[in-house]
Amino acid sequence: MPDGARFFGIARAIERGGGYQARRKMFAIGLGCELSHARELVYAAGLDITAPRGVVPIGPGCRACPRTDCVQRAFPPARKTLISDSDWESLLSYRFEMD
Repeated sequence: MPDGARFFGIARAIERGGGYQARRKMFAIGLGCELSHARELVYAAGLDITAPRGVVPIGPGCRACPRTDCVQRAFPPARKTLISDSDWESLLSYRFEMD
């Protein structure tokens, strides 16, 4: 997290629905805990949870997150001025002015 807190998380997408060409539902399920408790989870077995190579930076939610380099950002941050430039291309969905 931007404040330095570290968590262990897992996620999975599950799809439910009928047969061929039937409407389907998709659910995303995420579970997590503070990193200090990760060793108690079967999902952490065999993982080196102290290795930073597996760390994915996250934030508290797009509207409140201060991270500027997030390629997963779904919404611009609240109370930030967006930068619009048709000559700019990036994996980032939004560019915004810093305070």
